[in-house]
Amino acid sequence: HLLDGRALAPQAASGSLRDFPGLVLRISLPGKGPHGGPVPHPAYGDQINPEGISGVPAEAQVRVDYEPIRGRYADGTAFELRKPRYQVADVAFGPVGENLLSSPRLAPQLGGLGLLESVPERSLLALARAQRMQGGRGGRVNRVWDPSSQKLVAGRFGWKAEAGSLVQQSAAAFVADMGITSSVFPDQNCTAVQTACRGAPNGAQPEIDDHLLGSVVLYTRLLAAPAPRDTVDPRVVRGRMRFSEAGCAHCHVPRLRTGDMPDLPELSGIDIEPYTDLLLHDMGEGLADRRPVFKAGGRDWRTPPLWGIGLLETVGGRAAFLHDGRARSLEEAILWHAGEAMTARERFRSMAEDDRRTLIRFLESL
Repeated sequence: HLLDGRALAPQAASGSLRDFPGLVLRISLPGKGPHGGPVPHPAYGDQINPEGISGVPAEAQVRVDYEPIRGRYADGTAFELRKPRYQVADVAFGPVGENLLSSPRLAPQLGGLGLLESVPERSLLALARAQRMQGGRGGRVNRVWDPSSQKLVAGRFGWKAEAGSLVQQSAAAFVADMGITSSVFPDQNCTAVQTACRGAPNGAQPEIDDHLLGSVVLYTRLLAAPAPRDTVDPRVVRGRMRFSEAGCAHCHVPRLRTGDMPDLPELSGIDIEPYTDLLLHDMGEGLADRRPVFKAGGRDWRTPPLWGIGLLETVGGRAAFLHDGRARSLEEAILWHAGEAMTARERFRSMAEDDRRTLIRFLESL
C-alpha cells in the first residue's frame, strides 16, 4: 500500500490562513443552488473572510493542522506526506453547522490563461472521448453558469473548472477576495446577518466599471506562459520519457491548439504545451473535499496546467502544490494522486530512484 494510515507524532505543523498566503476557504451547504451551483451558507456566504475593513468584523478564522502520514516506495525508500485538517473558529455570526462543506483553495498561476481560454470547447470534448476510448475512464467537461451570457458554458478555470471565462474568473476574485463589485457580480458577499458589512460605505455601484474590469481581463489574457528551460538536458529528456511512460500525459496533455480569436489574433491558431486537458477527473478519497461545484463532484478536480510549475517556489517564495498547498514538493504532489491517477502514481512509486529524480527534473524544467 502507498500509505499505512498511521499518523506520526507530533503534528507536522499548524496555523491559520494568515500563515498561508493565497489560500482561501470556500464554503457551502449540501444541495444545489440556482443553475446547479453550490448553496451559500446563510450567515457566511460562499467564502470565509478572516479579515475586515475598519468597522467590519472578520467572519471567522480558519485553523489548519497537519497530520503526517508515512509510506514507502517500491524500493523501500521512505517518504512522508501531510494531511491537512481545517477548523472554522472564532465565528462572528453563530455556528457554521455540522453540515458545512468546505474546500481550501490556493491561488492559481496566471501565466498563459488567455491561451487556455482560446482552446475550443470541441477540443476538450474530443479529449474526453479519446480518453474514454483509451482507458475506459476519462475526463469530463464541467458545465457552469456564466452570469455574463446567462447560460451554462464549459468550465475551464479554477480548481474544479468552476469558471467558464476570464471575465467570470476575474470578477469573482474581485468580489470574493476584495469585496469589489462589478456588473458581473453586483452584490457584496454580505449576508443578512452581517449588518456592519451591509452598511459599510462603498465607492459606487458597481465599484469597478466594465472598462477597468475589461482592462484587467485583457492584461490577464495576454500574460505569457513561462517558457520551458533546459529542454536538451539529458536528464530532462529522460524525465520527459518517464513522465509519458508513467501515464501522466493521459491527463496532463502536453499539447493543445488554440482556436480562432478574431478580437485577439495573437492567440489564434497556436500550438501550446500547457500539460493539461482542462477536464475534471476523480482524484480519489485522499484529495476529496466532498464539496460539489456544478458537475464537479467531491472527488473531482480539474487537471492543473504544469507549465511554470518549476518556477512556483521562485515566484511565490515557497513550495506549495495541489489545490490546498499540502504538498511541499512535486514528489509529494504525485504521491497524493489516486482515483483515475492511481496507475500513474503507482508507476512512479515503482520506479528506480534515478528514474523518479529524472521525472521530477523534467517537471522542474517546465
